[in-house]
Amino acid sequence: MHTSTSLGHIDSVGSLAVRSTRGWIVKPGGGRPRGARTTGKIGAIGRALQYGLSSFVLAGVAATAAEPGMPVTRVSPASEHVFFGYYDVPAVDAASKRHLAHRVAFRDRLPTATDEAELGIYTLDGDGTFRPFAKTRAWNFQQGSMLQWLGDGTGRVFYNEVRSDGKGYRGALHDLATGKRAHTDRALANVSRDGRWGIAIDFDRMHDFRPGYGYALRDDPRADVLHPADDGVWVCDLRTGKSKLVLSLAALYERVKGMSPLMEQKLLINHITFNPSASRLILLLRNFPSAGPRPKGQPAWRTVVFTVARDGSDLRLLVPVGMASH
Repeated sequence: MHTSTSLGHIDSVGSLAVRSTRGWIVKPGGGRPRGARTTGKIGAIGRALQYGLSSFVLAGVAATAAEPGMPVTRVSPASEHVFFGYYDVPAVDAASKRHLAHRVAFRDRLPTATDEAELGIYTLDGDGTFRPFAKTRAWNFQQGSMLQWLGDGTGRVFYNEVRSDGKGYRGALHDLATGKRAHTDRALANVSRDGRWGIAIDFDRMHDFRPGYGYALRDDPRADVLHPADDGVWVCDLRTGKSKLVLSLAALYERVKGMSPLMEQKLLINHITFNPSASRLILLLRNFPSAGPRPKGQPAWRTVVFTVARDGSDLRLLVPVGMASH
């Protein structure tokens, strides 16, 4: 797939470039309906990929043009499909010497349940050698496997993976110096800045809603439950790896019912993140689009934004039903 922009032709976008000590990895984006879980080529996903790739490259080129004296160095080979993930997690270590990355075999479709991503490191002053340390089947092109450096000063990294029994997901806390790994009981959507806490949500439910953000391993076991009482926001203690349900989708529904007819539909938590101190978190509650035709002018989904204490108390409405992004 080639992407054309007003700045010319871009033909090797699946590679990593670094400006100073900041990392740039071209990040494909988007998603598409559930029926395309395992097949398909360009179509809607192609347009989404083109948008994600073009906008990211344009941003990088614009930043470089503003600082003509700042050198740009390619870190990963142009022939490989390499990316990092989301923009709000640490890709570079504290010493600004090593950059985390995912390496995959394709870029023109969504991952299936059997597709693996290699996880590895590029040394920023090195020769472009990719040094793999793990593989995972719990990944997507938007956020990768949530791969990131932990902020606890241990030099460990975090990522999501499929459980050893193949029946779900878990998080891995991987010491790259020793190879030792510890695990969380659930895949995490966010890790606190100090590496002490994590937040887990349902990546199966997410895949049904936005395949570009979920994992493709299995169907959602609660697919027919509109507002489950046994799922929602889980907070994980990274010292033990154990998670606790602190806020259910059923409880969130009780707060939003009556706000809009859309909030009567199936609900899920999309984006979620801690504040800097990890004392509170913010979440985006969204409804699944209706399967039938929508009334004229009605959007596919709406968003309600809440903040809540880490233990699930003090739930506060920040943005009522409307439009809210990341």
